[in-house]
Amino acid sequence: MINIKITGLKEEEARIREARLALARGEVFANAWRVYVMTAVPVARSLCHVDTGDVRASIRSRLEGNRGILEATSPDAKFHHDGTTKQKPNPFLDITVKQTNPLLERLIETELRKALK
Repeated sequence: MINIKITGLKEEEARIREARLALARGEVFANAWRVYVMTAVPVARSLCHVDTGDVRASIRSRLEGNRGILEATSPDAKFHHDGTTKQKPNPFLDITVKQTNPLLERLIETELRKALK
């Protein structure tokens, strides 16, 4: 008969429990989002081709629970983003998300690893 003693399981269980709590509280996503917006907001602003700074200046981000929102709050933003009968759409927010999504995924992965340490 072979006996194997496994040690350290309680410590591992505690680390996993803490990581689950961090996930449940939204800390992992919130921490990743704070870093992500430092890149995403300037990218969105650079893709927003408008003559005035109103739309560009209205681009911001916020957290709602475990959801990050990248938005342009100017009333004119919808016309620039979605287009009109006379203006082609410039979906600068959609393009920003598509271009920067890999960064957000890496940041979330990094925060998950931190939570598991």
